[in-house]
Amino acid sequence: MCESGRKPRIVESGESTAAVIILDADMGSYPLIHPNWVFLRLFGDTVEGIEAEERRLFYVALTRSRHSLLIMSDDESRESQYVGDIRRRSRLELIDWDEFAPVPSLDGARVEVRVFNAYDVRDELTLLRFRWNDRGKYWHRSFMAADFDFGALCRQPWAQTGVRIEVYSEDGRLLNGKPNTEIPPDPGTVEPTS
Repeated sequence: MCESGRKPRIVESGESTAAVIILDADMGSYPLIHPNWVFLRLFGDTVEGIEAEERRLFYVALTRSRHSLLIMSDDESRESQYVGDIRRRSRLELIDWDEFAPVPSLDGARVEVRVFNAYDVRDELTLLRFRWNDRGKYWHRSFMAADFDFGALCRQPWAQTGVRIEVYSEDGRLLNGKPNTEIPPDPGTVEPTS
């Protein structure tokens, strides 16, 4: 939903809209050529033809905005060649997302768990619905803050394998962390004293 309460809509051929947002304007997305494009040759397509059609669709999207256009990319080093073509002809204003406060979750506060040095436990993390962040080189997943138990997380078998765990609030503050070797004690046990 937009702030105005209206739902976003798909712009039909030839129509324009007040704002256009192009997501993932990165290499590998624009142009998007499937690794098995070979099968498209059955229909007479070529890589050059696919690239030309992708370029045409990208530029059509650019021309549909009446007031605002936002092209989102990870960073300049990974942006699509199409964005590079635009950059050579026009000045693009860069936005620093760190200047914007995160949007709070609609269903309650959340925390993000990031797991580093986890190559050996990647299969377990995948099964636990963690996702890989290639840019930051870590696995991550969000949890409801009210139900989150850092100690219980760190006592899971995969967390005891030399991984580093960091927990962040919705506004990006580091709340908790476990270096590669430390395991928080179970609150139900008594620590031995010397």
